[in-house]
Amino acid sequence: MNYIRIDATNLDGFTSVLPASYFDGAGICLGAYEEDGSVCGAIALSYDGVQYDIDWLYVVGEKRLAGVGTGLIREVKHIVAELGVAPIRAQFDIEEDTGLYAFFLSMDDPDFTVDVAYSHNRYFSNTEDFIESFGGGDFLKLPRPRLFWSLKEELKDQALSLAMEHLEITDAERFESSCEKTLCLAVSDGEIVNSFMMVQHTPSGDLSLSYLYAKDQKALVGMLKAAAIEAQENFHDKNIFFDAVTDEAEALADKILPGAIRHAVYEVEL
Repeated sequence: MNYIRIDATNLDGFTSVLPASYFDGAGICLGAYEEDGSVCGAIALSYDGVQYDIDWLYVVGEKRLAGVGTGLIREVKHIVAELGVAPIRAQFDIEEDTGLYAFFLSMDDPDFTVDVAYSHNRYFSNTEDFIESFGGGDFLKLPRPRLFWSLKEELKDQALSLAMEHLEITDAERFESSCEKTLCLAVSDGEIVNSFMMVQHTPSGDLSLSYLYAKDQKALVGMLKAAAIEAQENFHDKNIFFDAVTDEAEALADKILPGAIRHAVYEVEL
């Protein structure tokens, strides 16, 4: 089996195993192919400034159970080790990715250990449910949210520091570029941002409600209503994800995504 770094010059040759949305030029993408040139699989990792995360791992059907996936991981482990970064992590929804769960559990490589463990619950819903929950009524007596990324720098920096600490963000510019700015909203009281929400694009093209902070119930409802209006106009065919890592977050998810399906998310550390 042969392995090659995927870049802009050879990406077209791997589109059958790596969607273009997973290639951003900043992470690591690796392809596997046979001597005759037939493509067997690919892996894509993103870098958040601290660690690499596996965003995509795919092996063509007839090549599965033949060591291609393990080989791809072994190769990127060597690349990441040379860069001085470790470990590599991955998260996956066990209900949707039962194959990944079995794959990681069965991995046996003398060069590294594989730890697979339950992480948290992920709620996902389509935007139609979200719109139905918050799109009705009006803004009477509700604070009017503003676009987060258009706030004054001092207000934006003050709020962003909270999100960066909670989400363990080390590259603010990269985080900002992944946000859907029309859905990132804030409510400020004088010189303080008392509520804000962050929504990011996922590599698969859906939306992730990655951060929600609210000191005021009315401000929370105001932001959700504004987001529902925007979603109805421009994102009605998307899915919305929300990772609930605490009991409080699960209670919030039940409130803001009442029609959501809850799946167990597992984390792998290599």
